[in-house]
Amino acid sequence: MRILTGMLYAIVAIAMGYSAFLSMMQAVNGATLSWWDPVVLASAIVLLMAGTRVLAPRLPALWFVVFSACLPLVICAALMALPARCWVFAGVVAMAQWALSWSARTLNRDGLSAFVAGSVLLVLWTVAEYKLFNFYLNSSTMRLSPYLVGQAVLFWLLSAGVVIRSAYALFGRSQHTDRSSSAVVSR
Repeated sequence: MRILTGMLYAIVAIAMGYSAFLSMMQAVNGATLSWWDPVVLASAIVLLMAGTRVLAPRLPALWFVVFSACLPLVICAALMALPARCWVFAGVVAMAQWALSWSARTLNRDGLSAFVAGSVLLVLWTVAEYKLFNFYLNSSTMRLSPYLVGQAVLFWLLSAGVVIRSAYALFGRSQHTDRSSSAVVSR
């Protein structure tokens, strides 16, 4: 079950991150809701780190902070530029990853970062798709594509699956930390 959970987190993170990245690249002059895409990308990176944490639980938490900071820098470097806003974004993502990791460790709860990132992705995806469907349904010239509906529903179901699975990991079972090995043990 651990491998399936990690794969679910990674699949949703990659799909949502790719969607946000494409949206950011298409809005050259900035869209009206241009802050949503960086938030979705940051949440996708945090969710990807949560999925990696599920698949490789023995890696130190500091590595995930470093990986989450390096990923935006790698994306910017692939685009042949490292502007200051990319460095700031990488720092914000790393700080969010560190804060969620520290909070999970302090509360002795697994799944906190996946729950927070998944909830943000689910809420923003729901609002964006509502606006898109509202636009299509109120437009007399455009038709709603079955492909678009299928993709929206699939992404929404996968995001809801992440929230449900991470909520179960976070709230569903009691956990305590074995202080000698600092590993979370389920009862």
